[in-house]
Amino acid sequence: MNYYKARELADRDGHSGGFHFTCRNDDRVWPVGACRDHPPHPTAEDAERCFYDHELAQPVVRALLADQMLRCGVCNEFTAQTIRAGMHLFDSTVVCETCVPLGDDDEARRVLADLHPFTTGILIVSSW
Repeated sequence: MNYYKARELADRDGHSGGFHFTCRNDDRVWPVGACRDHPPHPTAEDAERCFYDHELAQPVVRALLADQMLRCGVCNEFTAQTIRAGMHLFDSTVVCETCVPLGDDDEARRVLADLHPFTTGILIVSSW
């Protein structure tokens, strides 16, 4: 199992070295998302925000539901279109093409952020 969350880093003397958003599997822990590429954050919330922003910045993936239509999360009309960004925070979200036009990835990210606002305490458990 993979356990994702903001974790406090310790220097060699055991003092706080800041926070990264990390993945833990067995006894291994490593930074994920944008935290791989920069120094630690001063707080856990800053590390979580970094991960949230990184996931939201990933390519937008659109899909059509195979044999059902659900209500758009914005306007409540029936649609088969879903969008998502990243791999962990933004599950496929049902939105119609009127609310998120095809090819408008900036609007797709804005809608995802509106429907899934940042909250502290991000914890993800996955088996892949």
